[in-house]
Amino acid sequence: ANEQLSVIRVTNPLSSPTFTNQMVTAGDINVNNSSLAAVPQAGTSNTINPDDQRVYSAMWRNNTIWAANTVDPPSGVDAGMPTAHWYKISADSASIGSAPADQGNISGEDIAPGTRTFFPAITVDSSGDMGIGFSASGPNIFPGAYYTGRLASDPAGTVQPAAALATGVASYFRTF
Repeated sequence: ANEQLSVIRVTNPLSSPTFTNQMVTAGDINVNNSSLAAVPQAGTSNTINPDDQRVYSAMWRNNTIWAANTVDPPSGVDAGMPTAHWYKISADSASIGSAPADQGNISGEDIAPGTRTFFPAITVDSSGDMGIGFSASGPNIFPGAYYTGRLASDPAGTVQPAAALATGVASYFRTF
C-alpha cells in the first residue's frame, strides 16, 4: 500500500489564516499499521524504543519542504528494522507536489550489520545540499549519534555513507 504525508498549507497567517490539507503519496515505504520494532544495542538485552513514524523534523527552503521520520521498510536490506527516511517535496507559493520530488532511506548497514537508524533531524542549505543527523544502534554497537548528507547533484534517492558524530560507549537503559 502507498503511504501518505499530510501537508498543511497556511495562507494569510497574519491577517486571515486559512488551512488547506493535501496528501502527498510517498509510495510503499512502510509496513502498514506496524509499530516500529525495538532497537537492539550491544552488551545488553535491553532495547531502545524508536518511538513512532510521525515526522518530527521538517523545514521549508527554496520552495521545497524537506522532512524526515523513521519507517519500517517492507523490503530490502532494512526490511523489518526501524530506518530513518527523508523526503523532498516541491512546495511553491501556489501548489504542493502530489508525490515527493525525491526521498530515500538511511540504511545502518554501512555502520555495522543489523544497525537501525532512527530519530532523524534534517537541514538543507541554500544550494539544496542536505544534512541529516540521526541515532543508530544495533546488536554489535552501542547507541550513538551519526550523520549523513547529500549534495543537490547526487543521484536521486541516495545519501553519502554515514559517519559517526559520537559513537556510543555503553548501552543505554532508563527506568521510570
